[in-house]
Amino acid sequence: FLGLTILERGEQTIKVQTPEKLPKRSMRIRKDREKLTWAAKHPRTKDVTIDKRAEPEVDVTDQQSVEAIIEEIGYMRKSLRQKYRTTFILGKATVELNRGPVAPPWGEVEAPTEEEVQRTYELLGYTKGQTGSMSDSDFYRLHKIPEEQLTHLTF
Repeated sequence: FLGLTILERGEQTIKVQTPEKLPKRSMRIRKDREKLTWAAKHPRTKDVTIDKRAEPEVDVTDQQSVEAIIEEIGYMRKSLRQKYRTTFILGKATVELNRGPVAPPWGEVEAPTEEEVQRTYELLGYTKGQTGSMSDSDFYRLHKIPEEQLTHLTF
């Protein structure tokens, strides 16, 4: 359809409390149909428009075992957030439409360069002034979701 590749997937992010001796990370377990992927995301840099964080990931078969490993190496669950995501591949860009259990749906554009991100915004009918870079947490705060509710966002 219009040169787009479309993927549907569910995603669960486990925010973890990081002890001082361990590197700060956000853990994600993503389910694409029947495939499970575990990722450890590096901290987000607030002042960049293109998110180039390291995000090593591995395919896994059992979510409970992954959560047990996360705790065994010293991380403690701080929050659990679920969202559904529809991904569109448009040229060199990835356009992702997210739906969480609270707040309106939101979109993300990822591409290898700032120019490609901007070109994709324009193809979608947006100007740079209508867009911005923020984390899911920032998005929920923008929509006045209370902090205590951010610790457990599930469907």
